[in-house]
Amino acid sequence: MAFVTEDTVRAPFPFVERLYRACREAGADRLVVSDTVGIMTPSTFRAFLREFRRRVEPTDWSVHCHNDFGMATANTLTALEEGVQSPHVCVNGLGERAGNT
Repeated sequence: MAFVTEDTVRAPFPFVERLYRACREAGADRLVVSDTVGIMTPSTFRAFLREFRRRVEPTDWSVHCHNDFGMATANTLTALEEGVQSPHVCVNGLGERAGNT
């Protein structure tokens, strides 16, 4: 079972940590980090993912990046470099607003 939040990257980290830890303890085997409005850059996303990994200690995690500022592919590749196993991707960038990775 996967646990996904809307707009993970803009939520306060103490809240994100409590929520994701509780969901993992309740049985979620995959945790999904979402940049729902596409505001992250590769460097800010890398920093977020490192802090998420340090605080939450995911064993299987995924990312869901939107392309509002044209950074979804770069951010997804950054996530793979940071150890994310299962990025969400789509064909031809289809998705709401500017699309997804």
